[in-house]
Amino acid sequence: TGSPLVQVVGTAGVCKVHNNRAFLDSGSDEQVLRAGVTPGSVAYDAEITVHVVSGGTESRAAAAICIQPNGDRYEAYWLIGNAAVLLAKRIGGVSTQMASVGVSWAVGETHTIRIYRTGNTCYLSLDGAAGVSGGDQTAEGPLGVGEPGITFRGAGSTTSGQHIDTFSSSAFSGGGSPSLARLNLR
Repeated sequence: TGSPLVQVVGTAGVCKVHNNRAFLDSGSDEQVLRAGVTPGSVAYDAEITVHVVSGGTESRAAAAICIQPNGDRYEAYWLIGNAAVLLAKRIGGVSTQMASVGVSWAVGETHTIRIYRTGNTCYLSLDGAAGVSGGDQTAEGPLGVGEPGITFRGAGSTTSGQHIDTFSSSAFSGGGSPSLARLNLR
């Protein structure tokens, strides 16, 4: 339900859907999909449910908030091969880690990653449990309100990488969120 996800101008990649799960199928490209809804303040979240299809690749699926028109954002993701979920700020294609949580996720498992912000501090929670926080101490300062969304980096396929089962955000009035069963890019 809700509006379709909108591709951020300047990002590349081919998102596909397999078994009602979204993934990026295009090498080392980056795809940023924003919700097309701008909340009234920075006090909102983005949450994804990630299904681990396989290990051994460097694909990333992330929940993102404060997505700017140029793709700058805060994001939370599990980097395959790294035993942690990272909370980061991505500016001009460069990520600055703000915090991390150690995890031990296995192929076939499904986990929830949630990112939200209050003031200049971003928070990360995993599978509904309290996680970590990180203040934005970067030189350019905190990002504006922006939009919630999802991001992908690196290759995946129907049998590899990370797939996103669901995406939701409290920024949507009435609780609706875009469906990942069919990606409508505009």
